[in-house]
Formats: sequence, structure tokens, C-alpha cells
Amino acid sequence: MVELLMLGPLELRVAGIHVDLGSAKQRTVLAVLLADLGRPVPQDLLIDRVWGGSPPTEVRNALYTYVTRLRRILACTRQVEGGKVELVRQRGGYLLDADPTLLDLNRHRCLAERARAVADNNPEQACHLLRQAADLWRGEPLAGLPGDWVARVRERLVPQRLGVLAEWADLEIGLGRADRVIDELQEALAENELFEPLSCQLIRALWHAGRGAEALECYARVRRRIADELGVEPGARLRRLHEAILRGTLEAAAPAGSRPAAVEPPEGDDPQAAQPPRPPCLLPAAVGDLTGRDEEAELLCQRLTAAGSPPSMPVAAVLGMGGLGKTVLAVHVAHRLREHFDDGQLYVDLHGQQRSPVDPSDALARFLRALGVADSEIPLGLDARAELYRSLLADRRVLVVLDGAADESQIEPLLPGSGSCGVLITSRARLAALPCTRLHLNVLEVGSAIRMLARIVGDDRALADPVAARELVRLCGYLPLAVRVAAARLVAHPHWKMSGLVSRLVDERRRIAELRHGALEVRGSFGLSYQRIDPQARQLLRRLGLLGCSVFSSRVVEQVLGTDRQTAEGILDRLIDAQMLDVAGTGPAGDVWFRLHELVRIHARDRAEHEESGQEVRRITALGQQSGQQSGQQSEQQPGDRPAVNVPAQAGAAEHWDTAWKKWEAEASVGSH
Repeated sequence: MVELLMLGPLELRVAGIHVDLGSAKQRTVLAVLLADLGRPVPQDLLIDRVWGGSPPTEVRNALYTYVTRLRRILACTRQVEGGKVELVRQRGGYLLDADPTLLDLNRHRCLAERARAVADNNPEQACHLLRQAADLWRGEPLAGLPGDWVARVRERLVPQRLGVLAEWADLEIGLGRADRVIDELQEALAENELFEPLSCQLIRALWHAGRGAEALECYARVRRRIADELGVEPGARLRRLHEAILRGTLEAAAPAGSRPAAVEPPEGDDPQAAQPPRPPCLLPAAVGDLTGRDEEAELLCQRLTAAGSPPSMPVAAVLGMGGLGKTVLAVHVAHRLREHFDDGQLYVDLHGQQRSPVDPSDALARFLRALGVADSEIPLGLDARAELYRSLLADRRVLVVLDGAADESQIEPLLPGSGSCGVLITSRARLAALPCTRLHLNVLEVGSAIRMLARIVGDDRALADPVAARELVRLCGYLPLAVRVAAARLVAHPHWKMSGLVSRLVDERRRIAELRHGALEVRGSFGLSYQRIDPQARQLLRRLGLLGCSVFSSRVVEQVLGTDRQTAEGILDRLIDAQMLDVAGTGPAGDVWFRLHELVRIHARDRAEHEESGQEVRRITALGQQSGQQSGQQSEQQPGDRPAVNVPAQAGAAEHWDTAWKKWEAEASVGSH
């Protein structure tokens, strides 16, 4: 028997005997090929995944050496019937050819799918299959292997393991065996406290095992951790579970060996039963302030209702950094368009900014239920679900709202196939490969930011100190989220003067911490974006925060990273794609200048002071001073569109750029009255 194992340290076992796979780099080559078992991996992609952005000079020779050694090692599998593993050259790359069932990851997925297929009719068998799937894990995936690609693979695989564990626990609890799952769930949750499905099952298990106080303590601990790490409240499912425990309405577990009977469909000539179901409306309430977004809302309404040439379907995407109010805008627009899309409105929060975005297959299952498909009729695979979804929406006028999308791959399976539908997307990514109308949100103009503040705290309070009101929204960077937080703090403290809150925010080292009220938090919003970018991009963002200014050139970035231009540009592009950095302009010498939002810069600096070494902090700070970019620089994020000026390329150019901004701000301020 031959086993290829990646759900733990990378291993090859032949007849139960461990086979030495060589050095870490050589094992990484095999890991890359295993991840695409049966599919060719282009040589350049293989090199990028193994060596990242710093391959050796003779990297192709090194790769050839590793491939040759791996072929010799894999030769031992030829003697095992059905276990042959071959590494072959194909289409400018390499392909690992083997029976897919030899790979533990494939067996894990197959067992999980089989379990889901029988769970309703045979929960005992489903439990057994999920237990087998969970037992295939031997530790951290690809443990001991270095590199960014390996880290990304781990981030994708760990949620699969935790999801199966949560499904197994759910079935065990339903069968009246809650006590069996508690220890294992506690151990897994200790390392993955942000994975909410696991928390839900542990809390349920504790409650059903008669340990209600521990269940409530577990919820409180998880809630604190989510708030500390992400700056948000737990998800709706976890909150509902907590409320059910407090009210004593949590469902009782079924006795061992039983499951609730399926609900039979209504029979007879009941006229109500014969009526067609109401069009689904999954939209959340249209709350929040739309101040300053009227033009954007009108543009989206026009685009989504425009009569195109069949089979063209209107797709609009609202893009931008966290805190700009993308969701508020999208939900308001969706409610306005309910009469136009009278066959229904589907909505899903895809959690694209979080570590574990919603799987498109799960989103499709939710949509299919809303469209009247019974759970037992929902297909298992992604492709089958997408086909059924598109067929149900054919020729129907349905608006699909995809909130917080991670990328194009998450969006594409959720797109209807009919031109009669419309799609409205929000995302922190640029979605460059998606055919759609893109609306890039910017910060608010000065007047709009002040009006938003006044609507929340009251006109009288805002007009009582207009100078403080203007300064407050400036310190908030004209970011809607920050303005809302500041306003909420003033409402919560009616005895505060607006100038007092301004005094608190003037100190940059306190500003991000001060911009928090309950679940509203600037740090949490930025933190979600920060966690989604790769380690190199995080490092660059932290170091840029130490420069002491918000505008800088590509040459300075090279010095900050200590690398060449090509590498620096690649990392900069990833920050731009994540909407954490903007292009400010181009100098006469052709070097590009970039701009951080002021609050992003302060957040990045706070991160740097905790995560960078003292030596690196001093080096970057000195670099900022030496480049002349700190002199006379205030660098506040200004409202509206950027002034149309080119950035000078000489030292001290940031001051010239800042002057252009201030001149433009004065004109904008006059125009707002």
C-alpha cells in the first residue's frame, strides 16, 4: 500500500514504511506537485511557490536536481500494485501522476462528502465517516515546510479540518452523545478560537452535557477573543445560540440512535398550500447614514436597471478600503430596487475580509433554500448547485447582493445566468478580472462628513462648535466609519464637549484606540484587511507606517524593504489590490508616488511598534527623516477626488504634494458652504 500524506508532516509511506523525502526544499517541490495531483504545474509557477520572491541564480538547475532525486525516491512505488507514483515532464512543467485516493487530502474530502450525503437518513453512519475523515489529520498540514505558499495552503486546509470536526460534533450531539465531543472540541478550539462553528458546537455540547455555566463562560471567552482580534461581535448563529441558552429555549438533543422525522409536505386542497411562495427577500435592514453617497446610489440604480442587450446581465461592484460604507450603500440601493427586481432579492455576507471566507457552495445552498429547494434536493457538488441555481433564476427578475466578496473565484459561481437578473457586489479587492461596472468609493467630502456627524449627534451640538466639528472629521480622515464612531461616542457621553474629543484624537498614539465604541471600531476594520494580506505585504505596510508621512515614492519603498525595484513593485501591487494603498501620482523621472490614508498609516505604525524589532523601527524612522519627507508634512487624508498634479521627484517632494492638497482642500471647504 502506498500513502501520500500532507495532512500533517509531508510523508510517503510504502507498505507502512516511512520513505525519506530529502531536504525541506525538495519536500516543498513534492508538496506543490501533490497540491495539484494529476495536473501539470508550470515550471515558473513551481519555482515561485517553492522559492517565493527570492530564487537563487541557478534556480532551474536546482529544481531539476530536486526533480531527479524525487523520481529516484518515487521509483520504490512501482512494485506496489495500484500504488505507482510518477513524476513526469509535461507542457513546460511537471506533473505528479498517481491514483487520487493515495492522497490523504482526497480521502478526507471523499469521506466528508459521503457523510453529508447520508447524514439525514443515517446519522450513525455519517458520524462514523466524519470520524474517519477527522482521524486522517496528524497535525498541522505540511508541518515543518517553510514559505509563503505553504502558509497559504495551511490557511485553506485548516478550516476544512475544523469544519469536519464541527459536523461530526453536531451529529454526535444530535444523537445524545454530547459528552463524547467536549474534550476534542476544547483542544481544537484552544488553537482556533476564531472558528465560530467549532465554538457553537462546544457550547451546545457543554449545555447538553449539563454544564450550562461552562457553556456561558465559553461564549464569553470566545466573544472577547473575537472582539480583541477582529474588533467585531460574534456571528449571528453564535449570538442566537447564546440567547437560546439564556432564555432556556435551546432545543433538546435527540436520544441516542434517533433523529427527528422529516416533515411531510402538505396534502389536500388547502388553498394556502397551493399558493406560490412569496418572492425571497434576504436583504438586511437599510440602516446607517447614506450622507454624501447620493450620486453613487443614483449611479448604481441606473446601472442595475439599464436595459442592456440580451443576454447581458448588469453587474456592479462597490469597491474600496474598509470603513467607507460599501455595505450601507449597497443595502440602501438594493431596497430601492425591490420593485424593479420583483421576483426576489438574495443577499449573502461572504466574509471575504476574514480568514475563512464563505465557501461558494455554502452560499449557493442558502440561496437554493430561499428559492424553495428542500434540503434533501440540494445537490452536493459546487457545479451541480450552480447549475440548479442558474436554472431557477432563468428569466426571473432577481437582484443578487454579494457583500464582502474576497475575489473573483468566490463570486463567479454565484452569478446568475440570466440577463433578467442583476448583481450588486461589495469588496475590498479590486476585482480586476470580473466584467462589471466598478464604483471606487473615496472618503467623504468635508461638508458631507460634517453633515453625517450632525445627523448623529444633532444639529445643535454640531453647530455649537463648528471649528471643533470640522477638526473632528479631519482627524477621522473623513472616513465614514471613523466619523460614525466619533459621533457615537459623543452621543454616549452627552456631557462631553466636541473639542474634548478632538483633544483625545490629536495624539496619534491614542487615535486608533479612541476610535472605538461597542462593536464599531476602526482598528477591527483595518485589522481584517491586514490579516488577509500576505506576510511580505504586512511587513511593508508596517514599515511604511514608521516613515512619519503618508506620501512616499517607489524609491523610498525599495530602501524600506532593502530590495530591488521589481520585488518592491510586486509587494506594492498587492497592497494596492487590497485597497490599503493608493497611487498618488507620477514624478518627472517616472517614479510612482503612493499615499496611505492617515488612519491606515497610524494603524500600520502601531502594528510596527509591536511586531518589528527595535532596530528596524529606528532604521525606518531615520530613513523617513533623511528622505526629507517628514519636514512640514501633515499628510491628513483629504476629501473627495485627488488633485490633478504630478508629484515632484526630488527630495522633499512630499511637501509640494501636501501643498497641492491644502490648496485644493481650501477650495473644497469654500464650496461646501
